[in-house]
Amino acid sequence: MARQKEFDPDEALTSAMEIFWERGFENTTMSALVRELGIGRQSLYDTFGGRQQLYEAALRRYRTDAMAKAREMEGRSGPLLPLLREYLDEVVEEAVTGSCAKGCFLVNAAVERGGDPGVRALVVEHFERLEGLLARRIAAAQRSGEVREDVEPRALAKTLLGVINGMRVAARMQPRREDLRAMADAALRLLS
Repeated sequence: MARQKEFDPDEALTSAMEIFWERGFENTTMSALVRELGIGRQSLYDTFGGRQQLYEAALRRYRTDAMAKAREMEGRSGPLLPLLREYLDEVVEEAVTGSCAKGCFLVNAAVERGGDPGVRALVVEHFERLEGLLARRIAAAQRSGEVREDVEPRALAKTLLGVINGMRVAARMQPRREDLRAMADAALRLLS
């Protein structure tokens, strides 16, 4: 008869995500995961596979949470610019004071592990989805006359995404609210 798991895999994955997000892949050993999660090495291997598989599972968890936030913005009605302002203000506050003071896990993964095909695929897929969401909202705002029409929606979406990711990287180095707000303001001016 198989033994019952003595830990909640979902909670373990969330905790592992936080550890990888804080330290990165290279600075997180399997021994550290075993110690900090309080789970036996073999149990971790049996449940998640190796460290790489656990890291990728953690990225998928983070990606799911991040897309839920983005879809919430997509589902809201009303003019785009105030919604984007609200979203960018949230990015600033999270970057300066919240859990994102350690950066965006996906951006961190792209920088640290972008050469790994599995990690690259996870990150690229996420950013393509987010870019598509932004492009759809921008196109709708162009049709209503809210956003300038002389720039292709996908190009504006790529630019916005670049600014958002840049804000998160900048916040890791110098988390100054006024600098991040200036970046957000400049991004919004590109749309009008």
